[in-house]
Amino acid sequence: MKVKLTNTVASIGAMVTVTRANGSKLCKPFISGEGLSLDQSHVSIHGLSEGSTATVEVSYLDESKAVRRGNFSNTQLQF
Repeated sequence: MKVKLTNTVASIGAMVTVTRANGSKLCKPFISGEGLSLDQSHVSIHGLSEGSTATVEVSYLDESKAVRRGNFSNTQLQF
């Protein structure tokens, strides 16, 4: 599953939390890099294996949050 964040400075340092349908959570901070060999896209990739998600939450450094609920798998959500 891919989570695409907006191309703004607010996305840097955001925490992406994917809650799977079985209740387990996958958390990953968005870190932007520089250089030729680094991925500079604003996409966070989360491996779900055979599962699906119930909730995707993005927590920004300014303490605001964006949440999407649904049965997502093998897709890209844009925030």
